Amino acid sequence: MNHFKNIQTFEKFLNSLGRFRMELDLGRTCKGLEALGIRPNDIPAVQIVGTNGKGSTACFLEVLARSHGLKTGLYTSPHLISVRERIRINNCFLPHDLWLDAANEVLGRCRGLGPTYFEVLTLMAVLIFKQEKVDLAVMEAGLGGRYDATSALTPVVNVFTPVGLDHTLILGNTKEKIAMDKSMAMKKGPVVIAGQEEAVMDVFMSRADNLGAKVYQLQDLFCFDNGQLKSVLMPEMVLKTSDIGLKGFFQLGNAATALLAWKVFAEKKGFVSDHNLCVLALKEAFWPGRVHFVQKDPMVILDGAHNPQGMEALKTALKEMGIHPKTIVFSCLRDKNVEQLIDMVRDFCPENVFIPDIIENPRAMPRQELAALFGKPAVPLDDTAKYLRRLKQEEAPVLVCGSLYLLGEIYAAFPVWMER
Repeated sequence: MNHFKNIQTFEKFLNSLGRFRMELDLGRTCKGLEALGIRPNDIPAVQIVGTNGKGSTACFLEVLARSHGLKTGLYTSPHLISVRERIRINNCFLPHDLWLDAANEVLGRCRGLGPTYFEVLTLMAVLIFKQEKVDLAVMEAGLGGRYDATSALTPVVNVFTPVGLDHTLILGNTKEKIAMDKSMAMKKGPVVIAGQEEAVMDVFMSRADNLGAKVYQLQDLFCFDNGQLKSVLMPEMVLKTSDIGLKGFFQLGNAATALLAWKVFAEKKGFVSDHNLCVLALKEAFWPGRVHFVQKDPMVILDGAHNPQGMEALKTALKEMGIHPKTIVFSCLRDKNVEQLIDMVRDFCPENVFIPDIIENPRAMPRQELAALFGKPAVPLDDTAKYLRRLKQEEAPVLVCGSLYLLGEIYAAFPVWMER
């Protein structure tokens, strides 16, 4: 039964579900998979859970697999401009008819379950990846782990990126509590864990012990020495920040996590990993909104840092490159650690700080309120795109940060910036 005749009617329906509506319950997704005739292990998935680095790690892992000739599925969130960014085959957008077929199939069978925005898209992604017979489905978790829709799957490999303080009102107000929620996504299969604070690692290891899961810790298999990444698994591989497609020293950790996940997945599924292909793939990787230099003259940098851990990584990356932002465009969501983020923006010592609204986002902090909380030199900004179009050389470098939703508005105004 066809519910949607075009992509516009589907997106209108999807938005009516509430992009930010959350109902923490895995039952709807499990029942949805059952209604679609899909078992939790029907697709060869790698689930990526964590606070920071999920999108970058997913990007690195997808390109590693694709460089070896595998057909890949990629499921990420949030999107920047179009919802079609969230589900890809071989890192390409899907044609409208494939989207509509999946949407009609999912809503035809699962609408009575009352799925949320994220659950509908997760079910669609799984259905598409099964129908397209992907060799690897990279599934990025949205929020937490215990009740995240992607946790309805039984992945070949679980990956846990660094845990930090985010979504504290939902997941808990300490890193240990957040790690506990995320650890509940873990299954019995191989588990790859990126560098974590000791208390967080203890939570993950306790969960793995209870499950009898084999754990691969990044710190045991990779080392960072004098700005370089060295691998125990592949002694011939020595990577510098200039050897990977995403900017910043912290991205070496995400690249290493993806590389380890790829090696474990390949071994589990019987694929052969080639050192030279891995090197080329990591160089090719690109993901917008991660220390993204979108304009050279005047210089404009976009970064989605939206929590203290991400902001610290951004600050370190720019310092490594010798870049001091003269102007910062900053906005954030009300449910973040706003005062700490403000302090970290102040640490850049910018001459100018402009605070815009994040349009049509009920979680966003109004610009007047945020500017008042920030104090000097922050002032409200009416139109970010208009400001960037009229940008003067003496105001650069300009850094835009604080929210991926803010970046989404800018990419929508300057779509060419979404390209490498």
